[in-house]
Amino acid sequence: MAALRIFPSILVALSFSLAVSAGDKQTAAEWVPREGLELIGTPAPAWNPEKIWLNSEPLSLEDLRGKVVLVRFWLIECPLCENTAPALNALYRKYRESGLEIIGFHHPKSKHSRSPRVVKRYVKAYGFRFPVALDDDWETLRKFWLSRGKDRTFTSASFLIDRKGIIRWLHDGGEYHREGGEGHERCAAAYQSLDAAIDKLLSEGGYLRAALEPPSARSLYSGGEGKFH
Repeated sequence: MAALRIFPSILVALSFSLAVSAGDKQTAAEWVPREGLELIGTPAPAWNPEKIWLNSEPLSLEDLRGKVVLVRFWLIECPLCENTAPALNALYRKYRESGLEIIGFHHPKSKHSRSPRVVKRYVKAYGFRFPVALDDDWETLRKFWLSRGKDRTFTSASFLIDRKGIIRWLHDGGEYHREGGEGHERCAAAYQSLDAAIDKLLSEGGYLRAALEPPSARSLYSGGEGKFH
């Protein structure tokens, strides 16, 4: 792929995903994913809408063009997913009218969790009002995450896609939420980073000023050790 010119403004616009990690005690400006940074600035894969959908009719990524889209992979009976559910609901309430759509892809890990009736019960219990699709064969999860790089630590990844269909922020799995607390500082920093990223992309009004070339994104991230959820 041809090298992309990186404008100074894009470094400011995407500061939430390029700052250097400083361990668990982080701010939103310091938070970066530990895996998948190379995917930022790449087109989001199209998914097959021919799945069982809850809370909506079948939707394709093309149907959502012009919106900012947060894709979250989750599964029932997962404490990390349960802990993240309030954050998803809060972001949906806050930004839905401004142009955010959230798509939850449920990827089962047991025969029991393949039941649409069971998943629907959890959707109701978690208070999800956004569209949820049953990714029973993990097709979408593989396209977005598992087949796009080395082995992944988590399957419960999140991807923030801009109005042009470009991945602009990602969370490499586990949980994120507004409340930090001891041992969860990184979770709260990730939520704050996501909130800021959504606000930024919605304010862009559909105009993608520039996209980061993945190697450049990696060069600005030095990683960091510490507990991760």
